[in-house]
Amino acid sequence: MRRLGVAVLVGLLNGALLAQAIDPSNPLARFFTSETLKGPAAALNAMVPEGSSLFVYVPRLGSAIPVNDGVIPADTVVIPMIVRGGAIVSIGMQILVPAGERATADFTPPRAGRSHVIVPVVLAPESDSSIPPPEIVLRGAKESLVRPIDPLKKGQTAALLFFHDAPASATLAISGPRWKTIAQPVAAKSDVALLDTVTAIQTTKLMVNWWAPIDPATLVKKDEAPCKQASGAFNLDRQRPSTEQRFVAVLYACAAQPNHAHAIDPRTCQETARHAITGSGLRGTVEFEGTPAGLYRVDLEYPHLPVIGKVLDLSPKESTTVDLELRYITFFGKITRGKKPLHASIFGTTSDPDTGDYIAAVTRLPNGTQELLPCDGSPIYRFVSDDPPKEGSAFDIDVPDNKIVVEVHDADSGAAIPKAKILFGAVLPGDRENAMHFAGTAATTDDDGSATIAPVLKNRKIKLCASRDDYETKCEPDFMMDVEEKTVRLDLQKVQVQHARVDAQGPFTRGMLVWVSPQSGSITEMVREFQDDGSFTYKRQHPPGEVVVFSAADKPLYAFLQAPIADDPFVISLPIASVRSFDVSLSDSSKEASAWVTLSIGGVPVPLSALNWHLGTRLHVVAPLRPGATLHVADILTTGAIEVILIPMNAYQSNRELPFVPEAPAFPRKELGTNNAIIFP
Repeated sequence: MRRLGVAVLVGLLNGALLAQAIDPSNPLARFFTSETLKGPAAALNAMVPEGSSLFVYVPRLGSAIPVNDGVIPADTVVIPMIVRGGAIVSIGMQILVPAGERATADFTPPRAGRSHVIVPVVLAPESDSSIPPPEIVLRGAKESLVRPIDPLKKGQTAALLFFHDAPASATLAISGPRWKTIAQPVAAKSDVALLDTVTAIQTTKLMVNWWAPIDPATLVKKDEAPCKQASGAFNLDRQRPSTEQRFVAVLYACAAQPNHAHAIDPRTCQETARHAITGSGLRGTVEFEGTPAGLYRVDLEYPHLPVIGKVLDLSPKESTTVDLELRYITFFGKITRGKKPLHASIFGTTSDPDTGDYIAAVTRLPNGTQELLPCDGSPIYRFVSDDPPKEGSAFDIDVPDNKIVVEVHDADSGAAIPKAKILFGAVLPGDRENAMHFAGTAATTDDDGSATIAPVLKNRKIKLCASRDDYETKCEPDFMMDVEEKTVRLDLQKVQVQHARVDAQGPFTRGMLVWVSPQSGSITEMVREFQDDGSFTYKRQHPPGEVVVFSAADKPLYAFLQAPIADDPFVISLPIASVRSFDVSLSDSSKEASAWVTLSIGGVPVPLSALNWHLGTRLHVVAPLRPGATLHVADILTTGAIEVILIPMNAYQSNRELPFVPEAPAFPRKELGTNNAIIFP
């Protein structure tokens, strides 16, 4: 009974010592334990200053245990430590005491200009335990080498490494077969220096087997004629030809998309290695030695042809082999303007200046809006084809020789309005209001209030509007371009400009602010131009109760209800709240063929267009969900409970902004819980 009572008392004392010495939030906490001593015991004498605690680190356990009444594990190496205020303030020499015997801890301080250094080391998740651990040393000046008191052992996934009397200025070096080499500067400023946790990462030998069904050199057209293109391209065609001068394989290390363990975030990709591919033939192998486990993208870049790449999730195997086909889809055609050959650039290639003939090599067939850039510097031609290109087939393009002349005047005085922006776009067929193939500022009026847009596509209705900060925006009724020249006059009404500012605690890019009337379901005003300090102007009166949404590429989405505006400037401050990111999925068995997703935050519905803009600024794919698909919703300011709303595709045909439609209460919806994932059946 007495032995049991002592064991319980020791356990309680150990727990108290641990709580006193190491807070759970301390990075060292994972290496400390309050477990009671098991197995043979020995005794340790040590002078411990008042207010400090004595621990011993046991390398074979990978953890430190508190020393109570001098009792320590016997017959095993231990490293004495004195802990005060959550920090290790002194390190003793390693010691092994036989069972039943007693020894004295040696806490000899480091020499002048040197330090005792502690390095927390963890192995990256999914490390192969059969691989011998890496060598971890400190290198000082003149190649002096300090090894740890007790090195990392095979099978350990985390350990504290202790370096006695190390140079105050040194380099922490990690190396070894199948381990990523790390060289990290160390600047110790006290007798005992604790470094940040170091993650040891295993590597693999990456072998990329590539092959091509035809010699890519036969697809390259060397264009000798200069091509001086007009500026202002939307860069809709992302299949840009490689600018490399030789055939290369490039490896990029990338971070995962939030909540997507195997999907890369393209913004984070950094080049880690590249190899030139030499020799002839239609196949080969490129090797990347010592590639750390993780997410990557490998690209094959052949000069003047589109880049072909693949995402890789590499595990710490001895070697990893991946296959990558260098295959291009080809089609051809003739480019003309007014039925005459035109020298122009499109689909990543350039037409012959004399004949207008071209051959395109792409990685996927283009669809939707296309941009053609004439090589004489004349305006860009944007168009939408009713019959997109097909592999191996002819796709001819005739650029219309037509134009729209826009004249903008003051509605009251009739005076010309200079510096007015002309919005030009192609309307999507159907009854979706303001749904566009493309839209953007096409021109600015001159001193006479005039601007010209040319050339103009003929097979879609045109939307044409004029705007200036101190005038209302006005649009011409949508029309087809069925003449060679059309004049449009737009008379703008002067407005009183109002001022506001978004206080977002720092600058932001690609900002958007939108007001929506919950009664009419329409956008009453949208702002996408902000000054560096977040200030902007707006033109309309916005009554209390309108839904307001702010978003930016580097700020979370914030939705709220408009309060009465009394101040000038009106200031919008992003509240202090958590930012959530989560996944929304449609089950494989869903009865919905496709559906859109939007949100309600604290009872405030988020317009679908605003959410899609927000996700688009994060390079996320914005498209309707189909059965089995997942949408990642990133960076939502949680100012209230988040409810995810599923909008069936047939509801998208409404002319009202979604979800501000009468049938919205019947839309499926789920409240976001704590696991950052929602699945709709």
